[in-house]
Amino acid sequence: MVKEGGQPNGQSSIGLERLLEKIYQERGFDFREYKEGTLTRRLGRRLWARGVKEYDDYARILDQDPGEYEMLFDDLTINVTSFFRDDFVFRTLEEVVLPKLIEKNTNNHKTLQIWSAACATGEEPYSLAILLLEMLGEKIDSWKVNIIATDIDAKALSRAKEGVFASKQVEDIQPALLKD
Repeated sequence: MVKEGGQPNGQSSIGLERLLEKIYQERGFDFREYKEGTLTRRLGRRLWARGVKEYDDYARILDQDPGEYEMLFDDLTINVTSFFRDDFVFRTLEEVVLPKLIEKNTNNHKTLQIWSAACATGEEPYSLAILLLEMLGEKIDSWKVNIIATDIDAKALSRAKEGVFASKQVEDIQPALLKD
């Protein structure tokens, strides 16, 4: 029996491994390194929602209803993000990584391509853009900057494309940066 929002009772690790392998083989997303407790809890919500008790039964649902994958991915992924979320990472980008990339590209090319993987609703790639605008200043017009942002969650990515954020989401950005 699966309790609402809980993990399946009596589920085997083998059934879990088979389900995770299926997800990886069919959709290319590898959740096999996630913590087992987190996986079983989140998968348990999907099993309960679909009224099944076993991972193998849920695998058959994935075969019959490809739309279930989106629901599953919504439960398995966490869209935790904020502007300049990891202070250490952004300081390292500002003080070490980006200056070297800028210096390396000051010739004729002046091109920067940055990939923000797992961007959720976009705060981190927009933070990169803000950081680059600050670092390059008026020289930004002579640069070709391309920030590619991707995410498994299509709804979160759609929100990122909009680039519209609530006041609460931008409250930690310095007013001068926010104004620009």
